[in-house]
Amino acid sequence: MASSAFTSISSDLSALESLHDPVSHPPPVPKKSRKAKATPTSTTSTDEWLSTLLSTLEAAKARIAEGNGAGVAEELRGDVGRIKEGVMERQNEWYKVLKKIDRGFESLPPLTPLAPASLFTSPEAEKALARTIALYLARKGWWDVFESFIKEFEVSIPDASLTRLRELHSIIAAIHADNLEPALAWSSSHIPFLLSHSSPLHFYLHRSRFLRLLPTPGSPSPERALSYFRTHLSSFLSHPLHAADALALITALAFEPGASPYAHLTSTTEMHAPLLAPLFESEWCRLNGEPRTDHLRVAVDMGGGGALALIQRVRDMMKEKRNEWSQADELPVEIPVPPEYRFHSIFTCPVSKEQATDANPPMMLACGHVVARESLGRLSKGGGRVKCPYCPVESQSNLAVRIFF
Repeated sequence: MASSAFTSISSDLSALESLHDPVSHPPPVPKKSRKAKATPTSTTSTDEWLSTLLSTLEAAKARIAEGNGAGVAEELRGDVGRIKEGVMERQNEWYKVLKKIDRGFESLPPLTPLAPASLFTSPEAEKALARTIALYLARKGWWDVFESFIKEFEVSIPDASLTRLRELHSIIAAIHADNLEPALAWSSSHIPFLLSHSSPLHFYLHRSRFLRLLPTPGSPSPERALSYFRTHLSSFLSHPLHAADALALITALAFEPGASPYAHLTSTTEMHAPLLAPLFESEWCRLNGEPRTDHLRVAVDMGGGGALALIQRVRDMMKEKRNEWSQADELPVEIPVPPEYRFHSIFTCPVSKEQATDANPPMMLACGHVVARESLGRLSKGGGRVKCPYCPVESQSNLAVRIFF
Protein backbone atom coordinates (compact mmCIF):
# COMPACT_ATOMS: atom_id res chain seq x y z
CA MET A 1 0.00 0.00 0.00
CA ALA A 2 2.78 2.40 0.93
CA SER A 3 4.65 1.58 -2.29
CA SER A 4 1.64 2.38 -4.50
CA ALA A 5 1.00 5.60 -2.54
CA PHE A 6 4.60 6.73 -3.05
CA THR A 7 4.35 5.87 -6.76
CA SER A 8 1.20 8.01 -7.06
CA ILE A 9 2.85 10.90 -5.21
CA SER A 10 5.92 10.68 -7.47
CA SER A 11 3.68 10.79 -10.56
CA ASP A 12 1.82 13.82 -9.19
CA LEU A 13 5.09 15.61 -8.43
CA SER A 14 6.20 15.03 -12.02
CA ALA A 15 2.92 16.55 -13.19
CA LEU A 16 3.50 19.54 -10.91
CA GLU A 17 6.99 19.99 -12.36
CA SER A 18 5.59 19.93 -15.89
CA LEU A 19 3.21 22.75 -14.95
CA HIS A 20 6.16 24.79 -13.76
CA ASP A 21 8.22 24.06 -16.89
CA PRO A 22 5.97 24.45 -19.96
CA VAL A 23 6.98 22.89 -23.23
CA SER A 24 5.71 25.67 -25.46
CA HIS A 25 5.40 29.41 -25.24
CA PRO A 26 3.05 32.01 -26.73
CA PRO A 27 4.57 34.33 -29.31
CA PRO A 28 5.75 37.70 -27.94
CA VAL A 29 3.54 40.70 -28.57
CA PRO A 30 5.28 43.67 -30.26
CA LYS A 31 5.12 46.84 -28.24
CA LYS A 32 3.55 48.90 -31.01
CA SER A 33 1.32 46.38 -32.69
CA ARG A 34 -2.14 47.61 -33.51
CA LYS A 35 -3.82 44.77 -31.64
CA ALA A 36 -2.41 42.58 -28.92
CA LYS A 37 -4.50 39.44 -28.76
CA ALA A 38 -3.96 36.90 -25.96
CA THR A 39 -4.71 33.35 -26.96
CA PRO A 40 -4.82 30.83 -24.07
CA THR A 41 -2.91 27.56 -24.50
CA SER A 42 -2.77 24.62 -22.13
CA THR A 43 1.01 24.92 -21.77
CA THR A 44 1.32 28.62 -21.01
CA SER A 45 2.64 29.37 -17.52
CA THR A 46 1.26 32.05 -15.21
CA ASP A 47 4.44 34.10 -15.61
CA GLU A 48 4.02 34.05 -19.38
CA TRP A 49 0.40 35.17 -19.09
CA LEU A 50 1.50 38.11 -16.93
CA SER A 51 4.21 38.96 -19.47
CA THR A 52 1.56 38.89 -22.19
CA LEU A 53 -0.62 41.23 -20.12
CA LEU A 54 2.25 43.73 -19.78
CA SER A 55 2.91 43.56 -23.52
CA THR A 56 -0.79 44.12 -24.20
CA LEU A 57 -0.90 47.18 -21.95
CA GLU A 58 2.28 48.62 -23.50
CA ALA A 59 0.86 48.15 -27.00
CA ALA A 60 -2.37 49.90 -25.97
CA LYS A 61 -0.40 52.75 -24.40
CA ALA A 62 1.62 53.16 -27.60
CA ARG A 63 -1.57 53.34 -29.72
CA ILE A 64 -3.05 56.00 -27.44
CA ALA A 65 0.19 58.01 -27.60
CA GLU A 66 0.04 57.90 -31.40
CA GLY A 67 -3.50 59.24 -31.33
CA ASN A 68 -4.98 55.99 -32.49
CA GLY A 69 -6.84 55.04 -29.32
CA ALA A 70 -10.26 54.36 -30.78
CA GLY A 71 -11.60 51.07 -29.48
CA VAL A 72 -8.60 50.46 -27.21
CA ALA A 73 -10.68 50.15 -24.05
CA GLU A 74 -13.00 47.56 -25.57
CA GLU A 75 -10.09 45.52 -26.95
CA LEU A 76 -8.29 45.68 -23.60
CA ARG A 77 -11.38 44.43 -21.84
CA GLY A 78 -11.48 41.37 -24.10
CA ASP A 79 -7.72 40.73 -23.90
CA VAL A 80 -7.63 41.06 -20.13
CA GLY A 81 -10.61 38.69 -19.88
CA ARG A 82 -8.81 36.07 -21.97
CA ILE A 83 -5.61 36.45 -19.91
CA LYS A 84 -7.62 36.09 -16.72
CA GLU A 85 -9.13 32.87 -18.05
CA GLY A 86 -5.67 31.55 -18.88
CA VAL A 87 -4.28 32.38 -15.44
CA MET A 88 -7.27 30.84 -13.69
CA GLU A 89 -7.04 27.71 -15.83
CA ARG A 90 -3.37 27.32 -14.92
CA GLN A 91 -4.02 27.93 -11.25
CA ASN A 92 -6.81 25.34 -11.24
CA GLU A 93 -4.37 22.77 -12.65
CA TRP A 94 -1.97 23.54 -9.80
CA TYR A 95 -4.70 23.17 -7.20
CA LYS A 96 -5.87 19.85 -8.65
CA VAL A 97 -2.37 18.36 -8.58
CA LEU A 98 -1.68 19.69 -5.06
CA LYS A 99 -4.92 18.15 -3.80
CA LYS A 100 -3.95 14.79 -5.30
CA ILE A 101 -0.54 14.97 -3.60
CA ASP A 102 -2.22 15.85 -0.29
CA ARG A 103 -4.57 12.88 -0.61
CA GLY A 104 -1.59 10.67 -1.45
CA PHE A 105 0.18 11.59 1.77
CA GLU A 106 -3.01 11.06 3.76
CA SER A 107 -3.25 7.51 2.40
CA LEU A 108 0.23 6.60 3.66
CA PRO A 109 0.29 4.26 6.68
CA PRO A 110 1.55 5.75 9.95
CA LEU A 111 5.30 5.58 10.36
CA THR A 112 6.74 3.85 13.41
CA PRO A 113 9.77 5.67 14.92
CA LEU A 114 12.90 3.61 14.29
CA ALA A 115 15.08 5.36 16.86
CA PRO A 116 14.73 7.63 19.89
CA ALA A 117 13.71 11.17 18.97
CA SER A 118 16.76 12.53 20.78
CA LEU A 119 18.96 10.88 18.16
CA PHE A 120 17.69 13.36 15.57
CA THR A 121 17.00 16.41 17.74
CA SER A 122 20.24 16.78 19.67
CA PRO A 123 22.44 19.76 18.67
CA GLU A 124 25.10 17.40 17.29
CA ALA A 125 22.56 15.51 15.16
CA GLU A 126 20.97 18.71 13.86
CA LYS A 127 24.38 20.09 12.94
CA ALA A 128 25.33 16.86 11.14
CA LEU A 129 22.03 16.80 9.25
CA ALA A 130 22.36 20.45 8.23
CA ARG A 131 25.91 19.83 7.01
CA THR A 132 24.80 16.78 5.02
CA ILE A 133 22.04 18.78 3.33
CA ALA A 134 24.43 21.65 2.60
CA LEU A 135 26.93 19.29 0.98
CA TYR A 136 24.12 17.78 -1.08
CA LEU A 137 23.14 21.23 -2.38
CA ALA A 138 26.78 21.97 -3.20
CA ARG A 139 27.21 18.63 -5.00
CA LYS A 140 24.14 19.45 -7.08
CA GLY A 141 25.53 22.89 -7.93
CA TRP A 142 22.49 24.74 -6.54
CA TRP A 143 24.62 27.60 -5.27
CA ASP A 144 21.87 30.15 -4.59
CA VAL A 145 19.97 27.70 -2.41
CA PHE A 146 23.22 26.57 -0.82
CA GLU A 147 24.24 30.10 0.18
CA SER A 148 20.82 30.79 1.71
CA PHE A 149 20.84 27.45 3.55
CA ILE A 150 24.28 27.77 5.17
CA LYS A 151 23.46 31.33 6.21
CA GLU A 152 20.17 30.38 7.81
CA PHE A 153 21.44 27.24 9.56
CA GLU A 154 24.95 28.59 10.25
CA VAL A 155 26.70 25.71 8.52
CA SER A 156 30.42 25.96 7.85
CA ILE A 157 31.91 24.20 4.82
CA PRO A 158 35.70 24.44 4.16
CA ASP A 159 36.55 26.85 1.37
CA ALA A 160 38.83 24.26 -0.23
CA SER A 161 35.93 21.83 -0.62
CA LEU A 162 33.68 24.49 -2.14
CA THR A 163 36.44 25.56 -4.55
CA ARG A 164 36.80 21.97 -5.79
CA LEU A 165 33.04 21.55 -6.17
CA ARG A 166 32.72 24.80 -8.10
CA GLU A 167 35.51 23.60 -10.39
CA LEU A 168 33.64 20.31 -10.91
CA HIS A 169 30.38 21.99 -11.89
CA SER A 170 32.14 24.55 -14.06
CA ILE A 171 33.86 21.82 -16.09
CA ILE A 172 30.70 19.70 -16.35
CA ALA A 173 28.73 22.74 -17.55
CA ALA A 174 31.41 23.35 -20.17
CA ILE A 175 31.19 19.71 -21.32
CA HIS A 176 27.43 20.02 -21.79
CA ALA A 177 28.08 23.20 -23.81
CA ASP A 178 30.46 21.21 -26.09
CA ASN A 179 33.47 23.08 -24.69
CA LEU A 180 36.00 20.37 -23.81
CA GLU A 181 38.97 22.66 -23.15
CA PRO A 182 38.57 22.75 -19.33
CA ALA A 183 38.09 18.98 -19.14
CA LEU A 184 41.08 18.34 -21.40
CA ALA A 185 43.23 20.68 -19.32
CA TRP A 186 42.18 18.79 -16.17
CA SER A 187 42.83 15.35 -17.67
CA SER A 188 46.17 16.43 -19.14
CA SER A 189 47.34 17.57 -15.71
CA HIS A 190 46.32 14.24 -14.14
CA ILE A 191 47.62 11.75 -16.72
CA PRO A 192 49.52 9.58 -14.16
CA PHE A 193 46.38 9.29 -12.01
CA LEU A 194 44.21 8.30 -14.98
CA LEU A 195 46.77 5.75 -16.21
CA SER A 196 47.00 4.18 -12.75
CA HIS A 197 43.57 2.62 -13.19
CA SER A 198 43.33 2.57 -17.01
CA SER A 199 40.75 5.33 -17.20
CA PRO A 200 39.52 6.05 -20.75
CA LEU A 201 38.62 9.69 -19.95
CA HIS A 202 41.56 11.34 -21.74
CA PHE A 203 41.05 9.27 -24.88
CA TYR A 204 37.29 9.82 -24.90
CA LEU A 205 37.72 13.60 -24.60
CA HIS A 206 40.09 13.73 -27.58
CA ARG A 207 37.86 11.34 -29.50
CA SER A 208 34.87 13.64 -28.96
CA ARG A 209 36.80 16.65 -30.28
CA PHE A 210 38.04 14.67 -33.27
CA LEU A 211 34.51 13.53 -34.15
CA ARG A 212 33.36 17.17 -34.13
CA LEU A 213 35.94 17.81 -36.86
CA LEU A 214 34.91 14.96 -39.17
CA PRO A 215 33.87 16.05 -42.68
CA THR A 216 30.19 16.79 -43.22
CA PRO A 217 28.24 17.24 -46.46
CA GLY A 218 28.63 20.99 -46.04
CA SER A 219 32.39 20.91 -45.33
CA PRO A 220 34.00 17.85 -46.91
CA SER A 221 37.62 18.79 -46.13
CA PRO A 222 39.31 16.34 -43.69
CA GLU A 223 42.51 18.36 -43.08
CA ARG A 224 41.53 19.69 -39.64
CA ALA A 225 40.43 16.27 -38.39
CA LEU A 226 43.58 14.63 -39.78
CA SER A 227 45.83 17.23 -38.18
CA TYR A 228 44.07 16.83 -34.82
CA PHE A 229 44.45 13.04 -35.01
CA ARG A 230 48.17 13.29 -35.71
CA THR A 231 48.69 15.66 -32.78
CA HIS A 232 46.50 14.14 -30.10
CA LEU A 233 45.33 10.64 -31.05
CA SER A 234 48.10 8.95 -33.03
CA SER A 235 49.80 7.77 -29.82
CA PHE A 236 46.69 5.72 -28.98
CA LEU A 237 47.25 3.49 -32.06
CA SER A 238 49.70 1.48 -29.94
CA HIS A 239 47.62 1.61 -26.75
CA PRO A 240 46.48 -1.87 -25.63
CA LEU A 241 42.97 -0.66 -24.74
CA HIS A 242 42.26 2.03 -27.34
CA ALA A 243 44.18 0.90 -30.44
CA ALA A 244 41.09 -0.52 -32.19
CA ASP A 245 39.00 2.58 -31.45
CA ALA A 246 41.79 4.91 -32.61
CA LEU A 247 42.15 2.92 -35.84
CA ALA A 248 38.40 3.21 -36.45
CA LEU A 249 38.62 6.99 -36.02
CA ILE A 250 41.36 7.49 -38.62
CA THR A 251 39.71 4.99 -41.00
CA ALA A 252 36.46 6.96 -40.85
CA LEU A 253 38.22 9.78 -42.73
CA ALA A 254 38.49 7.57 -45.84
CA PHE A 255 34.72 7.53 -46.38
CA GLU A 256 32.35 10.10 -47.82
CA PRO A 257 30.06 11.86 -45.32
CA GLY A 258 26.74 10.05 -45.07
CA ALA A 259 28.08 6.81 -46.59
CA SER A 260 30.48 5.70 -43.85
CA PRO A 261 30.28 2.31 -42.11
CA TYR A 262 31.42 4.21 -39.01
CA ALA A 263 28.22 6.23 -38.74
CA HIS A 264 27.82 5.02 -35.14
CA LEU A 265 30.71 7.31 -34.22
CA THR A 266 28.41 10.29 -34.69
CA SER A 267 26.10 9.18 -31.85
CA THR A 268 25.76 12.06 -29.40
CA THR A 269 24.73 9.77 -26.55
CA GLU A 270 27.63 7.36 -26.95
CA MET A 271 30.42 9.77 -27.86
CA HIS A 272 29.82 13.22 -26.38
CA ALA A 273 28.39 14.97 -23.29
CA PRO A 274 26.00 12.21 -22.06
CA LEU A 275 29.01 9.88 -21.83
CA LEU A 276 31.74 12.38 -20.91
CA ALA A 277 30.01 14.34 -18.10
CA PRO A 278 29.30 11.38 -15.76
CA LEU A 279 32.69 9.83 -16.55
CA PHE A 280 34.48 13.08 -15.70
CA GLU A 281 32.51 13.43 -12.45
CA SER A 282 33.42 9.87 -11.49
CA GLU A 283 37.15 10.49 -12.09
CA TRP A 284 37.02 13.82 -10.26
CA CYS A 285 35.41 12.17 -7.23
CA ARG A 286 37.96 9.39 -7.27
CA LEU A 287 40.88 11.83 -7.34
CA ASN A 288 39.48 14.04 -4.56
CA GLY A 289 38.29 11.22 -2.32
CA GLU A 290 34.64 12.19 -2.70
CA PRO A 291 31.84 9.60 -2.89
CA ARG A 292 30.43 9.12 -6.37
CA THR A 293 26.94 9.40 -4.87
CA ASP A 294 26.42 11.91 -2.06
CA HIS A 295 25.61 10.66 1.45
CA LEU A 296 22.12 12.17 1.60
CA ARG A 297 20.97 10.45 -1.55
CA VAL A 298 22.34 7.08 -0.42
CA ALA A 299 20.65 7.42 2.99
CA VAL A 300 17.31 8.43 1.49
CA ASP A 301 17.40 5.81 -1.28
CA MET A 302 18.30 2.99 1.09
CA GLY A 303 16.04 4.09 3.95
CA GLY A 304 13.09 4.90 1.71
CA GLY A 305 13.69 1.78 -0.35
CA GLY A 306 12.62 -0.52 2.45
CA ALA A 307 15.78 -0.98 4.54
CA LEU A 308 14.41 0.80 7.62
CA ALA A 309 11.09 -1.02 7.45
CA LEU A 310 12.88 -4.37 7.17
CA ILE A 311 15.12 -3.60 10.13
CA GLN A 312 12.08 -2.56 12.15
CA ARG A 313 10.28 -5.83 11.39
CA VAL A 314 13.32 -7.85 12.46
CA ARG A 315 13.66 -5.72 15.60
CA ASP A 316 10.02 -6.40 16.51
CA MET A 317 10.45 -10.14 15.94
CA MET A 318 13.56 -10.28 18.10
CA LYS A 319 11.79 -8.28 20.80
CA GLU A 320 8.94 -10.78 20.84
CA LYS A 321 11.44 -13.63 21.25
CA ARG A 322 13.38 -11.61 23.83
CA ASN A 323 16.56 -11.77 21.81
CA GLU A 324 19.10 -9.05 21.12
CA TRP A 325 21.56 -8.61 18.30
CA SER A 326 25.07 -8.72 19.74
CA GLN A 327 27.16 -7.93 16.67
CA ALA A 328 27.82 -4.19 16.62
CA ASP A 329 29.33 -4.17 13.10
CA GLU A 330 26.68 -6.28 11.35
CA LEU A 331 22.98 -6.04 10.62
CA PRO A 332 20.65 -8.78 11.86
CA VAL A 333 19.27 -9.35 8.37
CA GLU A 334 20.40 -9.10 4.77
CA ILE A 335 19.38 -5.79 3.19
CA PRO A 336 18.77 -5.82 -0.60
CA VAL A 337 21.19 -3.30 -2.08
CA PRO A 338 21.15 -1.96 -5.66
CA PRO A 339 24.39 -2.60 -7.59
CA GLU A 340 25.44 1.07 -7.46
CA TYR A 341 25.38 0.99 -3.64
CA ARG A 342 27.50 -2.13 -3.17
CA PHE A 343 30.61 -0.45 -1.85
CA HIS A 344 32.20 -3.57 -0.36
CA SER A 345 33.19 -6.98 -1.69
CA ILE A 346 30.36 -9.49 -2.02
CA PHE A 347 32.68 -12.42 -2.85
CA THR A 348 32.52 -15.50 -0.65
CA CYS A 349 35.46 -17.90 -0.90
CA PRO A 350 34.29 -21.33 -2.17
CA VAL A 351 36.98 -23.02 -0.04
CA SER A 352 36.70 -21.32 3.36
CA LYS A 353 33.06 -20.19 2.90
CA GLU A 354 34.07 -16.79 4.33
CA GLN A 355 33.31 -13.40 2.81
CA ALA A 356 36.30 -11.58 1.38
CA THR A 357 37.68 -8.50 3.12
CA ASP A 358 40.41 -5.94 2.40
CA ALA A 359 42.79 -8.05 4.48
CA ASN A 360 41.66 -11.27 2.77
CA PRO A 361 40.76 -10.23 -0.80
CA PRO A 362 39.71 -12.42 -3.74
CA MET A 363 42.63 -13.80 -5.78
CA MET A 364 42.25 -15.18 -9.31
CA LEU A 365 44.44 -18.17 -10.19
CA ALA A 366 46.04 -18.67 -13.60
CA CYS A 367 43.17 -20.98 -14.59
CA GLY A 368 40.60 -18.26 -13.89
CA HIS A 369 39.08 -19.66 -10.69
CA VAL A 370 38.94 -17.39 -7.64
CA VAL A 371 39.67 -18.07 -3.96
CA ALA A 372 40.43 -15.88 -0.96
CA ARG A 373 44.06 -15.01 -0.22
CA GLU A 374 44.14 -17.01 3.00
CA SER A 375 42.80 -20.07 1.18
CA LEU A 376 45.44 -19.55 -1.49
CA GLY A 377 48.13 -19.66 1.19
CA ARG A 378 46.76 -22.88 2.64
CA LEU A 379 46.56 -24.50 -0.80
CA SER A 380 50.15 -23.60 -1.70
CA LYS A 381 52.68 -26.45 -1.72
CA GLY A 382 56.45 -26.49 -1.77
CA GLY A 383 58.04 -24.17 -4.29
CA GLY A 384 54.98 -21.94 -4.30
CA ARG A 385 52.96 -24.27 -6.50
CA VAL A 386 49.22 -24.40 -5.99
CA LYS A 387 46.62 -26.73 -7.44
CA CYS A 388 43.24 -25.24 -8.20
CA PRO A 389 40.54 -26.84 -5.99
CA TYR A 390 38.10 -26.85 -8.93
CA CYS A 391 40.20 -28.01 -11.91
CA PRO A 392 43.43 -29.97 -12.56
CA VAL A 393 45.52 -26.91 -13.40
CA GLU A 394 48.59 -26.18 -11.25
CA SER A 395 50.29 -22.81 -11.23
CA GLN A 396 52.56 -20.58 -9.16
CA SER A 397 50.87 -18.81 -6.29
CA ASN A 398 52.69 -15.58 -7.17
CA LEU A 399 50.83 -15.53 -10.49
CA ALA A 400 47.49 -15.09 -8.71
CA VAL A 401 45.98 -11.64 -9.29
CA ARG A 402 43.79 -9.70 -6.89
CA ILE A 403 40.39 -8.87 -8.36
CA PHE A 404 37.58 -6.59 -7.25
CA PHE A 405 33.87 -7.35 -7.15
